[in-house]
Amino acid sequence: DDDDAIEYCEVEECKDYVQSVCNHCQQNLCELHLNEHRRLIQTQLDLLANKINDVSQEMNSRTLEQLAKKPFEDLEQWKSESYHRIEQKYEEKCREVEVLVEQ
Repeated sequence: DDDDAIEYCEVEECKDYVQSVCNHCQQNLCELHLNEHRRLIQTQLDLLANKINDVSQEMNSRTLEQLAKKPFEDLEQWKSESYHRIEQKYEEKCREVEVLVEQ
């Protein structure tokens, strides 16, 4: 039966013959639905490309100083906390020495 060899568009309720297969999703589509499908994929691709460009632009706009700022802030905080711990230990040992001297 020749009718069995005829392929129809995979879009529900479409009775048009297959014109092409989408390389993206392997759907058999008629010309109308293939064009709609291409537009949809192109729109999604454009959105993704815009996001990539935005991230790239943001990365390119940052200076080396801005990129290095966080590690220097972390080092400064570490230094401050270390000084504080040293000061606490110093005061603790001073009190211990005072107790020994007073005995």
